[in-house]
Amino acid sequence: MNNTEIVCTEIRQKKTGVRHCFAKNIGEDSKYICPYMCEYKTKNESTMSMHISRKHGIVAGRQVDFFKCVNCVKTFNTGTALAHHNKTHELGSIGCPKCDMKFKTDSSLCTHYVRAHMDEKSMIKVVDQGMTQCLCCEKVMKSASMTYHLAKCVAESPFSGLKQEKERIALEESESKKYTKMVKDLAKQYAKIVDKEVKIAKIEKKKNDKMVKELEKNAAKLVKSTVMFVWPV
Repeated sequence: MNNTEIVCTEIRQKKTGVRHCFAKNIGEDSKYICPYMCEYKTKNESTMSMHISRKHGIVAGRQVDFFKCVNCVKTFNTGTALAHHNKTHELGSIGCPKCDMKFKTDSSLCTHYVRAHMDEKSMIKVVDQGMTQCLCCEKVMKSASMTYHLAKCVAESPFSGLKQEKERIALEESESKKYTKMVKDLAKQYAKIVDKEVKIAKIEKKKNDKMVKELEKNAAKLVKSTVMFVWPV
């Protein structure tokens, strides 16, 4: 079966710039290939068109920064990029921990994070048409579901259950250390108080012992004087 990759052979003008017309590769794994020597491939023509606008807009003769945000001064090469940016101005959006993009759902954020901030290809293995295997947990699932799964499975993802578990354990250990330190500090303070009270008690005991001796001595003198008064020698 011939799997030769066929690149764009026709270019026509559009209002917003130049649009490429692509012919698909022959074969079951047919993909469009970027004509600008960057080795980017995709099964969707619209995705390829978006890629060219984002990465090769000037060379392709397309209008650069054509899409303008009405809420700030930022401009974008594609409507999709602008749509993602607009979410940053929406209340209640979930922000990406690595960039300023925001999303309405957890799944959208997870998908974005894996594709934009992680090396997705190095974490999966293609096992069949439309099926991939996670190299972290070895689960096999549809390719469409894998990106979200990676966000929840791979430890380096901030949304990973493994990372969250590690953070939970680390937090518990940190809290345990703080509690242990607090107990030790209180024990030291209590020991100081007890030691001080013991010293005071010893001092008081010495004073009391001395006082008792003085009283005993005085009492003995008094008894002797009384005896001599009653029965003079």
